[in-house]
Amino acid sequence: MFSLFKHIRQQEQPGPNGFLDKVAAGIVARCIRVQGEWADCLQRKTNSLSLKARKCSLVLFCLLSVGSSLYLIVESVTGTSNKNLGVAPIRVPVHATQSGEENTWSPLLITKMEVERIERFRRYMDSLGESPTGRKHRDSLLALSHGLMDSLRMIETLYQLQTLKNK
Repeated sequence: MFSLFKHIRQQEQPGPNGFLDKVAAGIVARCIRVQGEWADCLQRKTNSLSLKARKCSLVLFCLLSVGSSLYLIVESVTGTSNKNLGVAPIRVPVHATQSGEENTWSPLLITKMEVERIERFRRYMDSLGESPTGRKHRDSLLALSHGLMDSLRMIETLYQLQTLKNK
């Protein structure tokens, strides 16, 4: 049944890193080739040994592996060696976790000094309206910045709400 659909195989789409994929595939192929050559070399060397010699070498290899593993386990549990690795807590400086914004942040979003500057600007704009030349300057300022007076009024309202919350 599956042989019917062999001709409908989807072709692999090259990924966004086509060059890197080719390099990685080349490295993998080289590693597999080196492993195969090493296995062939070991196979040729062991073919010359008799069956008894192969069994003895296998037993010797297993005994050495188990013995060294047991030695490492016992040494780590008993701790008689002075070369044990100790566990020390990591000390992180207090300022390492701070970004610096903590010192500049104010609980008041709009400060009293800013509101005073806004009030001075509002008085200046009112004084400009008293003379004909000043009125021209005020009208040109208001024409260039639509909603300026509304924004000032909103900031003053926010300041009043903010002072009510902090009380």
